Amino acid sequence: MTVLSSIRRHCTARRFKKVDLVGLRADGQDLVIHLVHLKYVTGGRPRQQVADLYEVRGQAHKSTTYRRNVTAILHKLIKRESVGLSRGKPTGFLKGTVADLHALLDYAPRLRPTFHVSIAEPGLSQTLATEPQLNLLAAADIFVKDTANADFDAWCSQ
Repeated sequence: MTVLSSIRRHCTARRFKKVDLVGLRADGQDLVIHLVHLKYVTGGRPRQQVADLYEVRGQAHKSTTYRRNVTAILHKLIKRESVGLSRGKPTGFLKGTVADLHALLDYAPRLRPTFHVSIAEPGLSQTLATEPQLNLLAAADIFVKDTANADFDAWCSQ
C-alpha cells in the first residue's frame, strides 16, 4: 500500500506548520514515512539567504516529534483532510485516499517506522552554498539523525 498525502496542497506563506508533504509506504515489516518541508518563495523569486534556510530547517526539526508517535501523523492527516473537504477545499491527497490512511492506521502499530526528512529550498544553490548555509545543513542532519533516527537531505537549485 502506498499513500502520498499533502497536509497543504499548495505551499503558502502560512506560518507554524510542521510538514508540507507526507509520503507513506508500507513495505514488508516497515512503515516508510517521508516528511518534506518546502520553503515558500515570496514573489516567486528565491533569495539566497541564510534566514530562509533557518526557517525550513526549523520545520524539519519540529517534525521530528512525529517519530515518537507514528499514529499521530496518520490521525493528523485524516483530520486535516476531513476539515479541508468540509470547508469546500480540494483534496490534499496527491495519491491515495482517507480510506487508505484508515487501513494503514489499523496496522501501523505492528510496523517498524523508518523516517526520512527532506527540505526543499530553492534559494540554496548546490554550487554557490555559503559556509553558514552548509553549517546549518550539517546541524540539521545531525539533529534529525540523533533525535528521530531519520535520514535527512536537502533539495536545492543547481
